[in-house]
Amino acid sequence: MSRLRLNRFNPVLRIGRQPMSIQRNHSAITKPVVFMLPGQGSQYYQMGRDLYEHLPRFRYWMETLDKKVQERVGFSVIEDLFHTSHGKSKPFIDLARSHPAIVLVEYSLAKTIMETGITPDYFVGASLGEFSAAALGEAISLDTLFDLVLHQGEQLGTEKSNLGMTSVLIEAHRLLPIIEKYGCEVAGEHSASHFVIAGYKAALDMCHAVFKSEDIPFQPLTVNQAFHCSLLDTEKNKLLPFILAHHYAGLNKPLFSCATKEKMLSIPQDHFWRVIREPIYFRSTIQLIEREGPCIYLDLGPSSTLTNFAKMNIGNDSQSKFFSVMDPFGSDLNRLEKLLGYFGKELAALNHNTQQGSGPMNAYVFPGQGSQFISMGKDLFREFPDIVATADQILGYSIENLCTQDQEKKLNLTQYTQPALYVVEAMSYLKAAREHGEPHVVAGHSLGEYSALFAAGVFDFATGLKLVKRRGELMSTAKVDGGMAAVLNIDSERITGILRKGNLSGIDVANFNKPTQTVIAGPKDQLATAARLFERAGANFIPLNVSAPFHSRYMKSIEVEFSDYLQQFSFKPPRVPVISNVTARPHDPSTIKNLLAQQISHPVRWTETICYLMGQGDFNYLELGPGDVLTKLITSIVQHCEPIQSDEPLHKYPPMHASAHGLSSSSRNNDTSEISPTADEKKVIGDDQGLSDFFNVRSNYVIRPLDCQQHELISELSKSGSLTFAAITHDAIVNDADALNKILSLNKIYPNLGVGITADIIYPERETSLINSLLRSTVRHFYAKHYYRVSAALTKLRVKTALRDKDRGTLMVEVGSLEEARNFLRPPERKIVENLLSSGEITPQEAAQALDINLADAIVYNGDWRELQSLVQMRDDLFKPDSPSSQRKPYIGSTGSIGSPISIARAMNCGADFVCAGDIFLCTQESGLDTTAKNLLQSADNSNFIQIPDADLFEFGRKLSVINSQSDYIHAATSLYSLWKKEPSLDAMSDAGKVYLETHFFHEGLAIAWNNLVSENIYFSNEEIAAANTNSRIKMTLLFKHYLKKLRNRSPLHVNELDREIADLNQWLNKNGESPWNNRGAYSAVNNLIDAAVVVTNQNMKLVSSQAFG
Repeated sequence: MSRLRLNRFNPVLRIGRQPMSIQRNHSAITKPVVFMLPGQGSQYYQMGRDLYEHLPRFRYWMETLDKKVQERVGFSVIEDLFHTSHGKSKPFIDLARSHPAIVLVEYSLAKTIMETGITPDYFVGASLGEFSAAALGEAISLDTLFDLVLHQGEQLGTEKSNLGMTSVLIEAHRLLPIIEKYGCEVAGEHSASHFVIAGYKAALDMCHAVFKSEDIPFQPLTVNQAFHCSLLDTEKNKLLPFILAHHYAGLNKPLFSCATKEKMLSIPQDHFWRVIREPIYFRSTIQLIEREGPCIYLDLGPSSTLTNFAKMNIGNDSQSKFFSVMDPFGSDLNRLEKLLGYFGKELAALNHNTQQGSGPMNAYVFPGQGSQFISMGKDLFREFPDIVATADQILGYSIENLCTQDQEKKLNLTQYTQPALYVVEAMSYLKAAREHGEPHVVAGHSLGEYSALFAAGVFDFATGLKLVKRRGELMSTAKVDGGMAAVLNIDSERITGILRKGNLSGIDVANFNKPTQTVIAGPKDQLATAARLFERAGANFIPLNVSAPFHSRYMKSIEVEFSDYLQQFSFKPPRVPVISNVTARPHDPSTIKNLLAQQISHPVRWTETICYLMGQGDFNYLELGPGDVLTKLITSIVQHCEPIQSDEPLHKYPPMHASAHGLSSSSRNNDTSEISPTADEKKVIGDDQGLSDFFNVRSNYVIRPLDCQQHELISELSKSGSLTFAAITHDAIVNDADALNKILSLNKIYPNLGVGITADIIYPERETSLINSLLRSTVRHFYAKHYYRVSAALTKLRVKTALRDKDRGTLMVEVGSLEEARNFLRPPERKIVENLLSSGEITPQEAAQALDINLADAIVYNGDWRELQSLVQMRDDLFKPDSPSSQRKPYIGSTGSIGSPISIARAMNCGADFVCAGDIFLCTQESGLDTTAKNLLQSADNSNFIQIPDADLFEFGRKLSVINSQSDYIHAATSLYSLWKKEPSLDAMSDAGKVYLETHFFHEGLAIAWNNLVSENIYFSNEEIAAANTNSRIKMTLLFKHYLKKLRNRSPLHVNELDREIADLNQWLNKNGESPWNNRGAYSAVNNLIDAAVVVTNQNMKLVSSQAFG
């Protein structure tokens, strides 16, 4: 049998791998495959990082291309793109860097997919994407590609503050007159109602004003150039000669150009000037491709934008399929796996790629106790300050001082050694992963197994440290009169034979380190006898300075206690295989906890571990941690042992790359959480900028106001420790006179429970009365919504609570636009404060201080999530570091369609400090909705939502988003509103209208219906009734509203506004089959969702492996 070829880890070997040769199965796929490649506007920092860290072939192409960039301009795109200080939300607009970054990512993804045998029949490029398409189609070389791209980025990268571009959603016949009037041009046609315009910023501002006045959605783009229009002609002399100087060959596959709207088989000499200068006619180009027949479209860009545009332009009756891989919100590997699966391919071939001629696999190995020394890791502590801070907090002492100085002589004490080694090894791994990439397999010796599990993503850094801290404490207190010794120069078989002949049955083998080094453990008297026997046999017997016989039967009680401790944690399946000390085989994800507990009382099978890896093929290795003890052991094992040809393959248990599990009250086995949180433990998603401390809650996940009559649900959610709000309205108190008292009583138990209030623009006196009642309560936290203007009552609430001497109140305000937000990013209006003072509503001292506080502590944005960054920037511009100390910078949160970890990550990556959701908890066991309603909610998706008139603001045309069902209310609201708009008044109503009303709604007749309203009068003021008696239009309004309000109270689910977050949650939960509501418990749901959001957000921001823990 041939001996293993083994090398110390050498990253150059990985870069030098040659592409795989896998042929596409044309018989399985009959539709043409179209590779779509976008350009500027799709990029963001960290794009493609998930693929780079987990796919060797993608990493190979990224590094190959990056080398070409470095040769030309001297900087690394990869280092800039993945730098830990560059978050996804940071603008990436420097053309000199973003241009090559886009090309690197989309070209590398294309080549990675092509190497699996999935090859394109057509290319379609948009702007810069046409350069990548030409290179993939072999019309230009890689050298030419980067010459052109870098030259363009250099020449056009100079910021021109007077130019800009804007994306706008409007039909062409409405858009063209507007932009022609102000001298702007169409730069892109994405669909029939989605365009990009370019021009001078002054002209664009005038267009924006028109868009805003006509409620036309638009978004200025983060570019300071005017591409794809005549304003670029000034750059022609810089760009065209350079383009003409290069050679362009024929394409190996047709390219559909968005610049020319043509199918091309070769590249004209001036084509790339036209690509930069002409508008992007994506709509026309896709329609041209569709004339060839149904296709399979693969979007290879970073943001999935072309997939969305393509779907807009292709009819629902088309048989075309669409796939994308990357977007800013994660799950790139999941989407790639789905794409490959459609073509009958497997992700494993790309994910590990360690066999079949792809080169040796790379292994990271971690040493155990005994390798520690003073000054270990001294160069790492400054490099990973977040890890150090986390460790200090968990341990209660300075880990850096322990490792580098050890003034108290504690480093060699087990309870200190184990955490110290784990911290140093974790930092060593993070540094290695950043510099060399992720390994294909990991293993650790004894304690080192915990570092290996951290490296494989089984748990986060903090969880691992808690585990080894407890493990060290338990092992250091073991009450066993025993010890350990190393036996050298004889093999393990002779050792067991000598022990058997000497009747030393109380001694166990603790470590199989290498063929000629075995560690034994047992009672001290038997070890003394064994020492004499081994010395007679010619072995070296070395007693070890340990406090107990570790890895032996005598640690069974410690194993049991540690096993109990392990059960509170939830582990994730490993990203890469981890070799178990107990079995010397890859961990099965379902038994990791059991084997970690057993490891304490079982031998470490290190020799067998390395022999198993040898049997899997050639491998390189890198020892991460202090010293080189494992390097020496591995060298000896390779020299003296044969590989183990195991029937258990290295990748039997495939890695898991995403957390797409359900929320269940009965089982946590599939939970994505890294650790089951306790009520008093902080669980912050992303970076909350201190919000959880300011509001004194455990998380920056906020429960949006829920109907106060959902008492059991609100109580259960309050237990989670999250900031929770109960909505109190006048109508709710009318229906349940004790509703407010119930919530106030609950608030005394859970101070994190606040009250949600809604502006009452029709009956402001009701708002004033409610707020006065709340000011007399113990409630500290308030959530206000629908305040399109700042009312006197809300100002009073803010001033009174914010200026309390103790138990200071807080105020969150939900807004739907940037204009509304601006109203609350400043102090109260002076005139309102003066009026409150003159009426005795506030004291002179409160009035004097009122103008020095913000109206809100936090702004909750319920609008287009893409505007979040604009709101954050507006907040930051208004609140400079030199602002008065009383004017705290308000926090910015996001709500609306936030029901899953993915959408939470999206909001956090756009700059949010916190997120809000509430309606998703209506579909839980504790919700007060009936079974029929919950069954409807548990399967709702976006197609189930419709807009209907709001009974409270009927005459203002406000619409509610509700679940589409056959409820009487939805039919009534739609019909009555339609009639209200059509008919002038009740008295002047057409005969047909009266017959319709009395047939379907007011069977007793309109006159009797009005008399009944007046006699009941539970919704309207006496002044309104009086006005209606003199104005028939008002009478019709009140009659319709009265009917709808009564009907609403009989079927609350179908008529209360529901956020689409419930559809977002269902889409996440129901990936593997529907998750029924009776398996969704409110308390576990909020905890599990927070935990999953922490994981997904950190993965998306790439903090799990870099920033968050170092």
